[in-house]
Amino acid sequence: MGPDHLLLALSWISDRSMPDRFEDPDKRRELTEEGEALRERFAEAGIDPDELRGALRAALAEAEDEPVPEDGVPVNLALMRTMGRAGQLGEDNHAGVIELLRAILEQPPPRCREVFELLGVDEPLYAFFPEIPRPAIGAEAELDSEAERDAALDDLDVAVP
Repeated sequence: MGPDHLLLALSWISDRSMPDRFEDPDKRRELTEEGEALRERFAEAGIDPDELRGALRAALAEAEDEPVPEDGVPVNLALMRTMGRAGQLGEDNHAGVIELLRAILEQPPPRCREVFELLGVDEPLYAFFPEIPRPAIGAEAELDSEAERDAALDDLDVAVP
């Protein structure tokens, strides 16, 4: 399991029928709020979560038959990094669905990048989070803007309403 599976789970949480699958009213309310926050981000990016879910499921099914590359990051390590980053983004090291989404998109795994390209989204981080400053163009500007971007990413408030 890796960040791409986590993105798949987030696409399910965005489904309006998800809260109806739980009897606990607190869980239903929480899923309703989280689903709405995710739907807003998907709308911002112009992506239908159902299309993303279908494309990602197909890509993950294909991946089951492929060997893990020797020079690649182990999937569980990539997931741990994503979860750690989401915790950094969250308040008091608590990651909500928006922080998880952003952490995935900051360093999307290859399958996620392929699926976003298939859906016509070249820069998913900026599509979902347009408030994040884009890096400047040019080699010198890249060095300066990378530090500025990292600082801006750390300063952004991504609390779920």
